Order: sequence, then C-alpha cells, then structure tokens
Amino acid sequence: MPIPEATTRTSALLSGPVDFIEAPPPDMIPRLKSGGFQVTSNRYPHFWPYFMSFREGSPWLDIRVRKAVNLAIDRDAIVKLLGGYAIPAKGIVEPGNPWFGKPTFEVKYDPATARNLLAEAGYSTQKPLTLKVLAAPSGSGQMVPRRMNEYIQQNLKSVGINLELITVDWEQVRNCRRAGAGSPVCQGAQGINNSHTTIDPHTAFARVYSCDSVPPAGFNFGYYCDKTVEAMIHKALNTFDERLRDQILANLHSYIVDQAVDVWVVHDVAPRAMSAKVKGFVQVKNWYQDFTPVYVEN
Repeated sequence: MPIPEATTRTSALLSGPVDFIEAPPPDMIPRLKSGGFQVTSNRYPHFWPYFMSFREGSPWLDIRVRKAVNLAIDRDAIVKLLGGYAIPAKGIVEPGNPWFGKPTFEVKYDPATARNLLAEAGYSTQKPLTLKVLAAPSGSGQMVPRRMNEYIQQNLKSVGINLELITVDWEQVRNCRRAGAGSPVCQGAQGINNSHTTIDPHTAFARVYSCDSVPPAGFNFGYYCDKTVEAMIHKALNTFDERLRDQILANLHSYIVDQAVDVWVVHDVAPRAMSAKVKGFVQVKNWYQDFTPVYVEN
C-alpha cells in the first residue's frame, strides 16, 4: 500500500490497516514503542548527500567552497533531530567500512574554518555565496528531508551562505538527476538532494563519479570528471582479488573526500515499525531485506 507521507503512514500502522511500515517519523517512534509496536534499525549502505554541479560557472568548482559547506553542517544536531536514527557522515561510506581509507580532510562541524575558507574564496556578507538545491519533501530513502534541509539552511546561513531550496516532488528530483546539472528540468539548481546507496563498488563510485557516467549514460549529475578518480574506478572494477580491490576503493574514497566532492550529511539506519503480530523479521546491514521468514500472527 503506497503511503508517501510519513505521518499518514504511521497513523495507518497505529489504527490497524497496515502491520509494517518503512521510515516512521522520528518524533512518533516513542509513541509507537510505548504502544507495543516493534521498531528496528541497523547500519545501512545508504547515505544522504547533496550532489553538486561541476559545470562551468558553478561555485562548487572551488575546493574552498566545497570544504566550507561540509564544515558548516552540524551533523550531530541532525542526528538528534532524527531521534538518533542516523549516523553522522564523514564521506560516502562510514569509518570502519573497508572502503573508508584514510582521508586527510575531516568532515566535521567547524563553522569558524568554514567562514575563513569562504572569505579566502571571495565571499562575505556584502558578497554572499548563494547555492540552489533541488529537494523533495519526501521520497524513497529520503528520511525526513524537509526538516533536515531546513536545518542545513540555517547552518549555512550562519556562515554566510544562502541556501535556496527549490522544492519539487520526488520524481522531479530523479528526472533532474537523470538529465544532469544545467538541464531545464533542474530549474537552475546547482545541486540535488538525492539519497544514494553504496551496496557495491559500481553503485557507490562508478555510477556517480565516473566520467563515463555523465548523463544520459549514468547518474553523474554534476558532470564530475577527474582522471585520478577514473583510473582508480577502472582498476577497482577490473580487480577480482577482494582485499586488493578494497584497498583501491579505500584510496579512491580518501581522494574523493579530500577533494570534498559532495556534501555528505548522514548515513541512514532505516528505521522500520511493525505491529507486535509481525514475527520473523531480522533487519540486516543491507539495502535488500529477506522477508521469507516473516509472518503475521492471527
């Protein structure tokens, strides 16, 4: 039963028409738990970023801007906003993942350094940086996007960045991602808020960072193209020794983080809620879940 709006979805669980829902609103989870409903979550190969444009004229071409935006976001506060159901992001994958590597740029909350970097890049209160991002109020794997985006908007404003959120429905964001930065469907946006999975090397890296994946060939929305990245992607995808491939991907991830290619915000833990009648569900650390053992008691 498709129920896009999170509160409506939770109400359906509370009142009985459904027994199992994805992504309940964080502020309703305590009520669900106190009412005897089950709530599960787990670390997940899924992150919530802004993918930004590297096309000519984009302010994102300046690495000082890229680092400043990443340093201006208070991820711990966003996790709190989500009721603890997220993990602060330090890159595409989380620390501890064999692909994380050893990036030298630390993605963290440091607004003072963010202001200094913006000043070095030529921005000030007299000449503020404006970034336009296409975002949806809900959608597949988007967690609680409206509140998260509005909080980030406040974070960026505090360091002198005007974040203009162009709110569209989820499929419009997807259409913009397929068409790529600069296309009419993107409505002048320099970035998109589109969650993404890291389930395998192709999906995590090649699909969005390869020169070969610029639209219409793939999902490289921002037309990002770096010869060093391209070489490592091709090497990883043609290496069949798992340990060696993991090392190549760790070096690749370190390089992408050091270049501050995207805005990394949080990793999803995919909260799910279900009635006490639902038995047999075990949430694994994967994009795909096994529902074959699941049943509903009468």
